[in-house]
Amino acid sequence: MNQEVGVEVGVHGRLIVQGGRARLCGSFGESDPPACFGVRFAVGNWQKAEAVLTAESGEVRWTSEPVLLVGRLYQRTFILS
Repeated sequence: MNQEVGVEVGVHGRLIVQGGRARLCGSFGESDPPACFGVRFAVGNWQKAEAVLTAESGEVRWTSEPVLLVGRLYQRTFILS
């Protein structure tokens, strides 16, 4: 089955990567490492945004500030362009 990916959009949020899996979060909690709150999506091709992962605790990396990511939403995954 061929399913079309949506139009390209820009999304502001916080990116967190743990165990090779990335999530785009609406906001973070105050814990260390931070907890993901609000709207959240799995992120595909997250390695394209690796440079913005400026904070780290153990094997968890995240953006210290909200970032603008560009990509396409496919089901519940935001695929970076």
